[in-house]
Amino acid sequence: MKLVAPLANINDYEELVDAGADEFFCGFIPFDLLEQHNAFAPINRREFLIDDCNIGNFCALKILSKKIEQYKIPVKMTFNSLYYTWSDYPKLINLITVLIDLGFDTFIMADPALILYIK
Repeated sequence: MKLVAPLANINDYEELVDAGADEFFCGFIPFDLLEQHNAFAPINRREFLIDDCNIGNFCALKILSKKIEQYKIPVKMTFNSLYYTWSDYPKLINLITVLIDLGFDTFIMADPALILYIK
């Protein structure tokens, strides 16, 4: 059996690994991107913007990437809103590219159009 845990705060990574987590899923909301594009909804189904349920900056992702290298327990990034607007797709592609450059290579997606757009 594989234990998959949500990760809302990078400071919880080691404790959850020690508790037996085999992998994680993680919501990411770049708050500067939300502000820049006047977005009001997250890019995943972890809808709370203020509560501690999404990682909100690239510095935290860089730190998390180093932890993944050290502990070898993967984190899957969520892009699992049911749909996005057509204008969101180029922004999401840019964000996914940055995430890949940081070492994140597995994504959870629910929007078939986004998957086709990426392909």
